[in-house]
Amino acid sequence: MKLRLLFLSFFIMASFAMFAQNKPKPTKIPARRDSIEFCQPNSEKVYIILHGDEYKHFQTTTDGFVIKKNKKGYICYAKQTCCGTIKASNRIARNICLRTKFDNRYLKRIQNNPNLYIYKRK
Repeated sequence: MKLRLLFLSFFIMASFAMFAQNKPKPTKIPARRDSIEFCQPNSEKVYIILHGDEYKHFQTTTDGFVIKKNKKGYICYAKQTCCGTIKASNRIARNICLRTKFDNRYLKRIQNNPNLYIYKRK
């Protein structure tokens, strides 16, 4: 009886191990290219665009500025640290028509960084 129970438990563990190894690998699927409406915690709406696939991906505003979500849940313009990593700044992202002159001044400074701005202005 003990031998049967031991054999049965070994068989169950071996079958779980086999199924765990045979997971299908994800395929590369490009991100959706049209704009998506995102609601900020202060109920302001921002349109964002997704870029990339499941391995490398990022988000931008509709005019091409890279954005990241901060700890409070706001979508903010991205900034590059001294180590080269990209993190959320303190400036909350807004749609083009709602930006203040301070937002525009900030964006003009980061526009020359190719890691933070992906489109060329005309």
